[in-house]
Amino acid sequence: MNEVALFAAFSALVPIFLFLRKWTNKSKANWLLFLFTFLSIATDTINYFLCNANINNHFIINLYDYLAILLELGFIIAALHKNWIYRIFTVFLILILWFIHARFNYEYGFFMMSFDYSYLFSLIICLYSMVGILRIVLSDSNFFNKSKHIIMPLLGLLAFEASCLIPLITNNFELTGDEKIYLYTIYLYTVLTGSIIRNVLFSFYFIREKSIENDSGILSNSVI
Repeated sequence: MNEVALFAAFSALVPIFLFLRKWTNKSKANWLLFLFTFLSIATDTINYFLCNANINNHFIINLYDYLAILLELGFIIAALHKNWIYRIFTVFLILILWFIHARFNYEYGFFMMSFDYSYLFSLIICLYSMVGILRIVLSDSNFFNKSKHIIMPLLGLLAFEASCLIPLITNNFELTGDEKIYLYTIYLYTVLTGSIIRNVLFSFYFIREKSIENDSGILSNSVI
């Protein structure tokens, strides 16, 4: 289990390396995706050592929630949506989510995690990712050809956040001790699998970015 967790965490080094190459497109959208990937590997690594030391890691998860939703939604907006109404709506949505999360942390402390808010964050990312994919798939041929490579990171975000929804949905179920251990193992492998799939798709995306820039000069932050 520990080896799988480390492999999942450090698989994020591949898209990080691919982004840092000098010929990879350094658009705003790609910077946000890079920062999210870096945040993920940092969070996973810290959580790994804290859990092995039996130290409460909920403050790390809380910090991750605040930053991740900003970076993930920021990438989707920067890559696909130039409509100011859509952007303003997303900014207000992030501020509202931060506010309700901050109220929880203020009342219960930063070392207490809210599964409900984490579930809400993951659900919103899934919805945004699906909307982004549909916008590309249902667009005209010109925009589709320019933006179809963005489907890869959107699928990566969708796969990872969807894998996180499974344990969050059933967190409040009444289970026996053995059932909790069994389900925890399944959940952990599900999330780790989602993380690996996300990193693989991010890697192919950054490889594709190089190909697009060299072949046709098309940037990833296309305009709708």
